[in-house]
Amino acid sequence: MRKNLLFLFLIFSLLLAGLHPRTASLAAPFGQTSAAEQAQTLLETMTPQERIGQLFLVSFPAQDVSPNSQIYDLIVNHHIGGVILDAKNNNFELGENTLPAALSLITSLQQAEYTGTQEAIVDQATLESYFPQFVPLFVGVSQNGDGYPYDQIYAGLTELPSPMAIGATWRPELAEQVGFVAGQELSNLGFNLFLGPSLDVLADPNPDSLGDLSVRSFGGDPYWVGQMGSAYVRGIHLGSAGKMAVIAKNFPGYGGADRPPQEEVATVRKSLEQLKQIELAAFYPVTGKAVSESSTADGLLLSHIRYQGLQGNIRFTTRPITFDSQAFSTIFGLPEFTSWRDGGGLIITDDLSSRAVRRFYDPSNTSFNAWEVIRDAFLAGSDLMYVGNITSTEDEDSHASILKALDIFTQKYETDLDFQIRVDRSVLRILTLKYELYGSFTPDNVLPVEENLINIGTSDAVSLEVARQGITLLSPSIDDLELIVPNTPALSDRIIFITDASTAQQCLLCPTTSTLGAEALQQAVLRLYGLEAGSRVIRQNLFSFTFDDLQTMLDNPNSYHEIEVRMENAQWLIFSMLDIRNDRFSSQSLRRLLSDREDILQNKNVLVFAFNAPYYLDTTDISKLDAYFGMYSKSPQFLDAAARILFKEFTPTSDGPPVSVPGIEYYLIDKTLPEPSQVIPVFLDQPSPEVTTPEATPDQEPIPNLEPTPITNIKIGDVIALRTGVILDHNGHPVPDGTVVQFTFSLTGETKAIETRQGVARTTHLINGGGQLEIRAISEPALQSNPLVINIPGPEATLLPTITLTPTPTPTPSTEPTLTPTPLVTPVPTPVSRVGTDLVDWGLSFLVTLAVSLLAYRAAISIGQVRWSIRWALCAWIGGFLTYIYLALNLPGSLEFLDENGRLGIIWAILIGGAIGWVGGWLWKKTVRISRPLASPESSVPAKTKNG
Repeated sequence: MRKNLLFLFLIFSLLLAGLHPRTASLAAPFGQTSAAEQAQTLLETMTPQERIGQLFLVSFPAQDVSPNSQIYDLIVNHHIGGVILDAKNNNFELGENTLPAALSLITSLQQAEYTGTQEAIVDQATLESYFPQFVPLFVGVSQNGDGYPYDQIYAGLTELPSPMAIGATWRPELAEQVGFVAGQELSNLGFNLFLGPSLDVLADPNPDSLGDLSVRSFGGDPYWVGQMGSAYVRGIHLGSAGKMAVIAKNFPGYGGADRPPQEEVATVRKSLEQLKQIELAAFYPVTGKAVSESSTADGLLLSHIRYQGLQGNIRFTTRPITFDSQAFSTIFGLPEFTSWRDGGGLIITDDLSSRAVRRFYDPSNTSFNAWEVIRDAFLAGSDLMYVGNITSTEDEDSHASILKALDIFTQKYETDLDFQIRVDRSVLRILTLKYELYGSFTPDNVLPVEENLINIGTSDAVSLEVARQGITLLSPSIDDLELIVPNTPALSDRIIFITDASTAQQCLLCPTTSTLGAEALQQAVLRLYGLEAGSRVIRQNLFSFTFDDLQTMLDNPNSYHEIEVRMENAQWLIFSMLDIRNDRFSSQSLRRLLSDREDILQNKNVLVFAFNAPYYLDTTDISKLDAYFGMYSKSPQFLDAAARILFKEFTPTSDGPPVSVPGIEYYLIDKTLPEPSQVIPVFLDQPSPEVTTPEATPDQEPIPNLEPTPITNIKIGDVIALRTGVILDHNGHPVPDGTVVQFTFSLTGETKAIETRQGVARTTHLINGGGQLEIRAISEPALQSNPLVINIPGPEATLLPTITLTPTPTPTPSTEPTLTPTPLVTPVPTPVSRVGTDLVDWGLSFLVTLAVSLLAYRAAISIGQVRWSIRWALCAWIGGFLTYIYLALNLPGSLEFLDENGRLGIIWAILIGGAIGWVGGWLWKKTVRISRPLASPESSVPAKTKNG
């Protein structure tokens, strides 16, 4: 009987322990094997050669994956982890066959990996045969938008805008849509590794620097770069249905570099604290501070960059972080990255075969050992080495160098326990990520499907929307533009288009194609406004030239040039510019024209469309233009938008560019500060979430007139939750996270400095005295506040109407997504009210119930009632936990009781409940004793007495 009672007692306790929702949520799904568990199981079956191979990410020339090719050997016999396809290696074709050829190549690569697992291999060390495990290859690509030179595939895919064009929209949802298209189309081709997006922060653009990133960055503010990057990562994951690993680059940030990353290792003079504020801050939203799993990057691409003064000593310069274990540990030891790494975050090196790495290891170009470079990168902390075409000085080709590195790594794995642990840890990360992509490793899951090609290249609407939302009027203002350029081109006007034309080759044997054609903008104008589209222009009045023609004219002023004659007789001069670089002399032609031949610009409408970054012209250059537009991308949708701007069918946004433009005195650090004339309202924080209204952004958040609300019930001792309205910057967007807001409280003179999140600052305040409390919030330079005024006369309080201030009129910003709180016109619930029990309450209840049960047990033992000790303890336990269940399930009266008495009330309630249960046990004993029949004297004699 006692055993049965103990068993029931145990079962009942376990059931009660599972009552709390947090406890119940910790249970793992029955029968489900996680990716990490599958990876661990697979790892245990792999040979050292297979494990070492997973660490290598290689490149190869052309498209030959035949059994005699070097890439086939690396895949089948050496079990490499993946490949990167690149235009410079001639991995892609051009024309109608671009996509089918790419899909066929990727299919051949994965089939080679599968084929290599179908035949036994003899281990030369043990002479035992084994079947290698089929582990899908990573097949990666860097496709960052805006075509050549930032994309690897030039035809067939949807032409997506550059990162800066996306950043210029100030709309993360558009970044997600672009990422969705990229993820969907590349996944349909068979890619499963995306090298991007770039999260470099262009805080201080330097157009004269060799390391200028131009449009390869979302912008110059770390908060907005992080927001755009997070949305882009989420889009890729969703578009690929989770079958694309996203590797954010260029960690820890290349925005401050002064050298091209592929040419020379740059040195940046910044401390760790400075990096945390700008460069690293952009990576937080895709690592440890990601808002969701889908917005978390699967890996980071580690740049070859050095830091001077990283630890505070300005005289000490690190090695490139790719090869410096101390610098690596310092940065990845930050909490934001530690949690991400612990969750499986993968580190991939940038290309170890780059000229920058070779120059660092072998500045005299006499002796370069590939295996040492690969070893140093791995020992520094990376998991996956992108070895590219790395070649040692003494080796014939990269294939020989990679084989030597694989062999050295395998030998070290078999003899060095520490190295073995490092390898297994990295391989486990790699395998786990591959299982997360595919679930199980079967050809059907891995090989791309040819039928999916019909879904590629059909999403131009996304690029068009980015163009409409992101194109910026840099100079003059919209109002001044109507005065300076009041009319559109007339039918008889002569229009000269001068373009910084550029060309590219998809492969060595592919024909040259235009990336921004000499007649691209003219053709767009003719298509939209020519004879078949309203006849607003005629072909005979349109003429196109290139910057090369302009340079020739400027270099030979005494010669005849058709471009000069046409410009002199034209009414409109339309310039389409890209970046300005010292290695492209013709790119400087526009600046030379503005400086040397200002006469040719007189009495003409001079418009410049910047299809790259907007900061290449200085103040004097821009002063000679009638209009200057930031386009940020050269895809066809942006050319069409330029044509529509010319004919005033499209008005560019008045929002500022996403980077500083010194030529128009536009500095992003100032523009992202709070707009000074706004009035910052203060509200009691509602428990319900604010409503996002992406279609409208008012000048200021509506400031409600609150009616007195007697039921607010704010009294001394309460803690009230407060928030501001959405605080806007100069461009009409919510201020970046981390903007400091000062809350002031009139009764105590207390001030609290709180940082914003999504444009709103939140805090709490203890009411510790009666009187009229006035709460204000300011954020410099916005010093006007619409205060919250509360009268606290006693146990109940009245929320007084707020004083509505009229903000100084400001230009109305364009439509923009903001968090706009609904005006508070309903009674405000008491913010300190409890909504039920939590895990702490459950723990207290358990301890109190246990104490009462033990007390009941000891009490029964002390009076010699051994049998009833268990029963009394069980009754006390049941009484205590029945009381807790009543409170936990929010049954009638429980919420009011919890609100009035808090945790102390819970303790007393459990004590009383346990005591009642104990009393119930005592009454049970009395009842049993009374109802038991009287025994004969003999029956009560012990057996040993009866036996004499």
